[in-house]
Amino acid sequence: RSLYVFPLEWWYILFDSKDILFYCTEDLNDSEKLNDFSMQLGLPSFNYSEVVAQGAFNAAGHQGYDTATSWEELQEEEEKEQAISSPSGETQKSSSAAPSTSEGDTQNILDDGIPLSAELRKEVLDFVRPYNERLFQLVGKRCDW
Repeated sequence: RSLYVFPLEWWYILFDSKDILFYCTEDLNDSEKLNDFSMQLGLPSFNYSEVVAQGAFNAAGHQGYDTATSWEELQEEEEKEQAISSPSGETQKSSSAAPSTSEGDTQNILDDGIPLSAELRKEVLDFVRPYNERLFQLVGKRCDW
């Protein structure tokens, strides 16, 4: 959910698209896709099933690859994030919400500790949406974000 399209457009200008591997982070949850990715990079064969079953590494506040975050915990975090703001941008109460400001705008605390109102979150997502769509057109696939 960013402006990934800008640097990638240059790569697609310089190289044939068949020579560029583009994977969404969600693809790294699937051991078959990880195997395909490894093969395309010329890496030796590896059974990723056991690693993928543990959960995601370097996620949910854990840095590095010594602690896995379970898929269930990641799903709960995603649901919590989605509950922070409705599609209309209205603020909803959640367990991570901070007290209301004097203007009555409820501030939500994201996982990284940055207070972000539902209105601002919606504004940011609305801003990056057309760039994400441009990215999906460029790479020929849609990511789940």
